Amino acid sequence: MALLLALIGISATLSLSVGQRSREFAIRMALGADRLNVTTLVIKDSLLIIIGAEVLGITGALILAKFLSTLLFGVKPMDPVTLAAVALMSSYNCTCRVVCTNSRCN
Repeated sequence: MALLLALIGISATLSLSVGQRSREFAIRMALGADRLNVTTLVIKDSLLIIIGAEVLGITGALILAKFLSTLLFGVKPMDPVTLAAVALMSSYNCTCRVVCTNSRCN
C-alpha cells in the first residue's frame, strides 16, 4: 500500500511538472526543436526528480528500519533485494508516466 501511495505521489509530481511546461515545449517546437529533443529534455529533468525521490525514500527506509521491523513479516528491514526491486519498479513507473504525459503535451 505504501509503495502504491509513493508511486501515485511521484507520478502526480512528474505529471504536474511536465504539464506546467507544455507552453515551453510548444515554443521550443515552434522554433525548430524536434519531438526527440523535447522528449529528451523532459526525461532528463524528470530523472532528477525520480532520483531525488528514490534517494530520499531509501534513506528514510534505512533510517526507520528499526521501527519498520515490527511491521514487516517475512522480510528483513534492510533487505537489499526488496529495496532494489521497489526502486526499480517506481523508477520504471515514473519514467513511463513522464513519457506518456509528454506524448500528450506534444
